[in-house]
Amino acid sequence: MNTALSALAIVGGFVVLAATAMSVVRTLVVPRGLVSRVTFSADRLLRSAFRSTARLARGYAAKDRILSYEGPMRLFGYLVVWLILALLGYALVYWPFVGSFPGGLAIAIAFVTCSWASFDSLNCCSVKPAGCWPRC
Repeated sequence: MNTALSALAIVGGFVVLAATAMSVVRTLVVPRGLVSRVTFSADRLLRSAFRSTARLARGYAAKDRILSYEGPMRLFGYLVVWLILALLGYALVYWPFVGSFPGGLAIAIAFVTCSWASFDSLNCCSVKPAGCWPRC
C-alpha cells in the first residue's frame, strides 16, 4: 500500500470516527432536537420498514402492536449503526499498519469486544507488535 493511500485511509478513518462520535453526542447528549445524517438515515429506514409492515396488518389493534415497537427499535438501530461505523472507522485507521482491510477489521473487532487476538492467530498481519501490549 503506497503512502498516499495509507494517509487517505487513516484520515478517512478518523473522519468516520469523528462523525460517529458527533452523531452520538447530538443524539444522546444535546438537549435540543439536533439530528445527524446518520440518525436521520436510520430513522427513515426503520420508519419505512415499520410502516410497510403495519400496512399489511388488519385492524387498528394489530397496526398499533406493530408500530409500538418502532421507538425502541430506533434506539437499538442507532446503537447498531454507531457500532458498525466505529468498526469501519477503526478498520480504516488500522488498515495501513496491518496490510489488509480484513486484518484491520479483525483488530478493530478485537479492540471493541475487549478480546485480544494475537497477531499470529489473525493470519493476516505482517506487522508484529513490539514489546508487551496491554490487555483489556
